[in-house]
Amino acid sequence: MTAVDMTEQAIVKTDKYAHLKGLVLCGVDAKAIFGLLSEGVVVVDHSGRIVLVNRRVKEIFGYGADEMLGRPLDILLPEKFHRSHALAIESFFKNPRARSMGHGRDLVAKRKNGETFPVEVGLCAFNVGHCELSIAIVADISVRKKMEMELKARNAELDAFAHTVAHDLSGALTPIVGLSESLADSYETLSPQEIKNDLLSIAKAGLKMGDIIKSLLLFASIRKEDVVVSELDMGAIVKEVLHRLHYVIQEREAEVVVPEHFPRALGVAAWVEEVWYNYISNGLKYGGNPPRLVLGGESTEAGEVRFWVSDNGAGIPQEKLPKIFAPLYQVNGTSLAGYGLGLSIVQRIVDKLDGKVDAQSQPGCGSTFSFTLKAP
Repeated sequence: MTAVDMTEQAIVKTDKYAHLKGLVLCGVDAKAIFGLLSEGVVVVDHSGRIVLVNRRVKEIFGYGADEMLGRPLDILLPEKFHRSHALAIESFFKNPRARSMGHGRDLVAKRKNGETFPVEVGLCAFNVGHCELSIAIVADISVRKKMEMELKARNAELDAFAHTVAHDLSGALTPIVGLSESLADSYETLSPQEIKNDLLSIAKAGLKMGDIIKSLLLFASIRKEDVVVSELDMGAIVKEVLHRLHYVIQEREAEVVVPEHFPRALGVAAWVEEVWYNYISNGLKYGGNPPRLVLGGESTEAGEVRFWVSDNGAGIPQEKLPKIFAPLYQVNGTSLAGYGLGLSIVQRIVDKLDGKVDAQSQPGCGSTFSFTLKAP
């Protein structure tokens, strides 16, 4: 193929696309495109009065088109911005530079019902005859802002959780390493009882590390959206929790009263086990001396099942109860987080299972922590 042939083909190709472009432009219905845009479009004149709106604007703001046409653009703004916005319109038409979406500070708009919400606005100016007009492209970013706030809160919680877990893992690892080195260096001079005590301490620290790792895995799993519930063997779940805590129960010489039968309920076994673990371990830690814990469960008139752990501790002041499930909240300067998981994660677990958490307490009369689940 010669250079002349290639040139001729390029000319034919260019003419073809130029022809197609002309056909498309001739067939475009500007009004239809205007109505199908996914963002709101508001056209205003130099005085700031609304000339034209598309369908999306009506959906975002809740007004009918006839309620907006000819009205000041201020009807779409909170009243406190009216004066500054009038000055901004005047300034824009004096120097009509295009402004892209998301440029500058956060903006707030107002719906017909008075609700305010965050928006992004893009601006450009154009002339129709001798009339100066401005187009505002409006995007409702309420969902995005909500997601950003949730992500920020989750990241902050995750940072605090990671810091606490790292501290607790280090605390659990230290006796394992220290006692193991001590045994390796001097086991020949230690009595059998001393060796046994050191090995038990290593085992307890290992179990604690296992609980911390289990908490990490659980924390990751409850951040996922899908929840598949099944009928729980609550007796078996509580038995497993008591097995995990048997060293603490022995050390504290605690009495744990467990009913012969629990009512049937729906949930995720691993998650509910962690709820019981937190409630019971807190009861052992903050209960009386020695602790006495009473576990129970009952069906409610609302069609739910309520489970609880009551202790004989000093109790919690009434003013602190509403905050007890807040992330990393402390009572009397002592963290209730329990390996960084804490009551806030208990609340997240139960929320995921469409249940409720509660804490009742009176100073000097102990505390009762409860949660509800759906009945089968």
